[in-house]
Amino acid sequence: MEQLDKERFEKNPSLFLEQAIKGYVRASPGNHLPAFDDQAIFDEPLVGFADGDDPIFQDYKSIIGDFHLTPREVFARHLEEQGGDEKQPPGVSVISFVLPVVYETRLSMRRESRVPSLRWNHTRWQGQELINELAKYLVSLLEELGYQAIAPDQASFYGSFDASPGLRMSNWSLRHIAYAAGLGTFSLNDA
Repeated sequence: MEQLDKERFEKNPSLFLEQAIKGYVRASPGNHLPAFDDQAIFDEPLVGFADGDDPIFQDYKSIIGDFHLTPREVFARHLEEQGGDEKQPPGVSVISFVLPVVYETRLSMRRESRVPSLRWNHTRWQGQELINELAKYLVSLLEELGYQAIAPDQASFYGSFDASPGLRMSNWSLRHIAYAAGLGTFSLNDA
């Protein structure tokens, strides 16, 4: 990590991380659909932050279920898995990003009445790969800057299950995290 990057981060961590996320998505070859003339999958990301000790994360245990992890619980499990003697940091921050689907894909979905469009199908699966890569990049970047970091939805303890027929739930809801970070509600479906 260059000293200049560390200085930029320390001066304004949220701006530094927002620029890093946007730059990664903009430059990533994974943000293109080869089957659709290499057009972009996502527009510029939305980025938000939340205090990991915000009471909303405890509220999620009654809203979603006791199984939903708080940021502190995520860190405790992560540190336990590491098997080291690192302690919980005094402060925990949560980073949330939303990758808005480009207009062309949204338009392709308007034309469909029974099944998702082919373009949406490519967006869904290739887009998820980019999301996973971006999360790994962020963890790596923060670790290089000297911070503990984890992408909860990529951890071994992340889990989803069928709560009832047609209702799938997980112990870390990215949509609820985005809400806590001030990025909106993103509907009540799994679209």
